[in-house]
Amino acid sequence: MESCHSGGFAGIASAHALGECWATLTALPLSARIRPIEAREMVLVASRPLAIVDLTRALEEAAMERCARLGLRSGSVYDALHLCAAEGADAEAIITLNEADLLRLKPTIGVELPI
Repeated sequence: MESCHSGGFAGIASAHALGECWATLTALPLSARIRPIEAREMVLVASRPLAIVDLTRALEEAAMERCARLGLRSGSVYDALHLCAAEGADAEAIITLNEADLLRLKPTIGVELPI
């Protein structure tokens, strides 16, 4: 994310990623919990330099088709949504901490760790 803020690259994120970030921030088991309004502000600030890809019916269908074709179930569709959004936006790579989850979706773009 720091590279994006400093102009190191153009970044994109699916609209769904914003909600996932908010959900994670508000669920972190910290002694001083992040309040929902604070999490909202954190997500909005962090996403400002990003192009947000709205999820269309076509993207949702592509994600389900990919999972069905590969025999994947349940929450794998959420990873597929991020991947389909990135591929549809002609991204060079998707950056994730869940490399194995993305690789099982047979991406047509690179899969990279953030560090």
